[in-house]
Amino acid sequence: MEQDSQPNQAAQDMEIEPENNATPSAENTEEPPAEEGQSISGMVNQSLVQTLKEMGFSTTVCEKSLFLTGNNSVESAFEWINEHQNDPDFEEELRIVGQAQNKQKLSKEEAQRKARELQEELKRKRIQKEKEEELQREKDRIRSTRELAEAKRKFEEQESKRATELYLREKKKTEDELKKMHELLKKDKEARTGKKATEDAASAKPPQEKMASAIKTVKTLYPNFRNPGVAAQTLNTLKAYITNIVSNPEEEKFQRIRIENKAFQDRIAKVSGAIVFLKAAGFEEENGFYVLKNRNLELLQEGIRMLDDAIVTI
Repeated sequence: MEQDSQPNQAAQDMEIEPENNATPSAENTEEPPAEEGQSISGMVNQSLVQTLKEMGFSTTVCEKSLFLTGNNSVESAFEWINEHQNDPDFEEELRIVGQAQNKQKLSKEEAQRKARELQEELKRKRIQKEKEEELQREKDRIRSTRELAEAKRKFEEQESKRATELYLREKKKTEDELKKMHELLKKDKEARTGKKATEDAASAKPPQEKMASAIKTVKTLYPNFRNPGVAAQTLNTLKAYITNIVSNPEEEKFQRIRIENKAFQDRIAKVSGAIVFLKAAGFEEENGFYVLKNRNLELLQEGIRMLDDAIVTI
């Protein structure tokens, strides 16, 4: 009998109830995790708890407000609720820490101190968690920004590639059409003259005829329905060049046109027939310029007249 009483006495000392009269051991002795703590439900007046619950507050809030105000009155608890109802941990359950290892009964002051310690620990953990979540959100934002920038870069590269391919296709199409039109003009001329045109025959034409042919080429190859405004812009630019010379025959600056000039490249160099007109008017290419070598004011005035007639009919 003395041997049977020893295990029971040990269980009482450890506040662990023996199961099926078995001797307690490391295998069958379980202690609740220290961080869970002890509930405060048994430390507050449940009658006062019920009164507060009837006012619409949760059990957790009612018990915590009574516990932290000394379990004295509904009024004190209600004042605590009003002061702390906006706290982030307002609805968090309050438990007493340290009871798993220390089973002796705590005084009211000790219990309140333990509860506050737990509350501060929970608050600290919550703040730490919020910082970690904020850091993760910032990392996600940076990663998202980088991914967005990379996606934008790839999209712009693809758009640039598509634009280049489209430009090359359109350029080839235009060149093919110009080539076809030149062939048609050549055959038409051969049919009218009864002989094949040659470079020598072309160079033997009078400049007025070359000007007229160049204007016709511009209007034929760049109709408004296919190339809106191109022919009109080119003919007006040619007229401006010639008019400046006629109006200021002694100004050398009007007798030189820089080939690399953007307006010249866009409106003249890229348009078939425009250079032919300038050469017929007396311009020759020299050191990156088209220079008026053979100045004939009567020829230039005739060129202006032909340009005016052509511009009106576009």
